[in-house]
Amino acid sequence: RRWLLTGTPAKETSDADGLSSLGSLLGVLGDPARAEWPPLARRLLRTGAGSAASETAERAAARAAVVGFLAPRMIRHLKRHISVPPPRRATVVLETSPSERLSYNSLVSYIRANIVLTSLEGAERGAGADVSLLHHANKKSARAAIENIRLTCNGGGKQVATLSPEFYSEAVEWLNERYHAPPHAVARCRAFMDAAQAGEPLPCDKCSLPLLLQLVFPLCGHLVCPECVEASVEASGPLSACPVCEVALPPVRYDTCPKCDDVRCSHQAPKVPTEAHPLDGFAYLQPGFDLQWAETLREAEARA
Repeated sequence: RRWLLTGTPAKETSDADGLSSLGSLLGVLGDPARAEWPPLARRLLRTGAGSAASETAERAAARAAVVGFLAPRMIRHLKRHISVPPPRRATVVLETSPSERLSYNSLVSYIRANIVLTSLEGAERGAGADVSLLHHANKKSARAAIENIRLTCNGGGKQVATLSPEFYSEAVEWLNERYHAPPHAVARCRAFMDAAQAGEPLPCDKCSLPLLLQLVFPLCGHLVCPECVEASVEASGPLSACPVCEVALPPVRYDTCPKCDDVRCSHQAPKVPTEAHPLDGFAYLQPGFDLQWAETLREAEARA
């Protein structure tokens, strides 16, 4: 014997749809008398629509025939007829794997870095707003970030950090040519960019949390997570120094093309001296990583 448990067995869009749904259920049940159903349904449909209070004798007879056919085959329970015990609630904390923690923390760090860097108040307040994920022009990037959060929380993959050769070179040249950073700071930045692209997290020099993406401080070479940078700003006011060693963020003085501010410039115009606000220089220095979700082979095989 087959049983079907259903909430609303008949569609409420029209009488024809509802009667057709009931006929399909009778077929699934293998009811031996299901061949009697189509004539009963057609008879009811021919009588037209109407409420029980105003229906014709013909429709009342057709409805009674349908109900009489279904009554032995359907058991209807209303909530007031049954006693449902109260739900038992429990909170179960699921332990995440190291790779799942790394993926989630790196994604949060990536989004937080965008918010932190674009909210720094350098020479011009709100100068970085146009590249913020909160800016209306970046809805596509914001949706992609939200989708990455959903995928990361579901597991089955990892976050992959990518950096174009142009952005890699630009970060190194900012350190060498504009900050005149010491060799150890340049080497640390290179090691960080190489490790991130290889999927190898490095710890924050302030809180030791391993992440694929950190913020680079130019003169000391420290790597600090966006959360620690944000905490430093909340505790001490505008960012002015490395949260680890307190080496000050200097203004960046350099010669630049009057037509652009690219480190590598193809214009032949004579260079002019310029000075970038310490916070603007710090934001420009950060490597332009992209973070994307990659499905693991195990998850792909399970989905297939």
